[in-house]
Amino acid sequence: MRRLLPLLLLTAAPLAAQTWQGSVTMTMTSPEMGRDPVTIVMHRRGAKLANVMTMTSGPMAGQEVRMLIDDGGTQMTMLTPLPEGVMIPPAMTGGKPAKGMKMVMDIGGDVAEASAETGTVKALGTSQTIAGTKCDDYEVATRGETMQMCLAAGLGKFTFVSAAPGGRGAAKVPDWARALEGKFPLQVRDKAGKFSMTATKITPGAPAASLFEVPEGYADMSAMMGGMGRRPRN
Repeated sequence: MRRLLPLLLLTAAPLAAQTWQGSVTMTMTSPEMGRDPVTIVMHRRGAKLANVMTMTSGPMAGQEVRMLIDDGGTQMTMLTPLPEGVMIPPAMTGGKPAKGMKMVMDIGGDVAEASAETGTVKALGTSQTIAGTKCDDYEVATRGETMQMCLAAGLGKFTFVSAAPGGRGAAKVPDWARALEGKFPLQVRDKAGKFSMTATKITPGAPAASLFEVPEGYADMSAMMGGMGRRPRN
């Protein structure tokens, strides 16, 4: 997840300025996520972003974890269904049975940290066709890591989140990230070949509105689990 979150921040923003709507299905492999590939579907509808990750191992195998990111890119709501046999005490849910857990995290600090980084972008002069869409190859070095990316135009911006001027979580877009504006990653992989994300399907058109809503029966665990991430926002 440490690699995934910066990618979510990069591909998320600024949502309010985006016109493309649709879903991009990607397959991710990473030692942090286990041995089997994980499927992630990135949904965009207007100024809203929902990323749905299907787990492939452990008690959560087959379950979908959903991440909703606000249009300023400073808050993320993670929705996790309860594994079979796991219950939340009724006292914590107002006496109602819980179907899953909701955790709201302030990621403004992650945005600010990412925006303070230095990096380089190098166009490799080659291109590919991935999921039926042409993309150009780049080498991006930041955080002491070098990533190979194939970036496509017309699918939204690929840059650091920047909230409204003066707003909470507002962040400066570094010069190296500006070189990636107007592009979306159809493939991301590290040089060691351990981590990769590759698009397998692109579906244009507004996704269902329900994907961007918190379903009933999800207990808000933000206060209890906030120590696992950034401080939750109210």
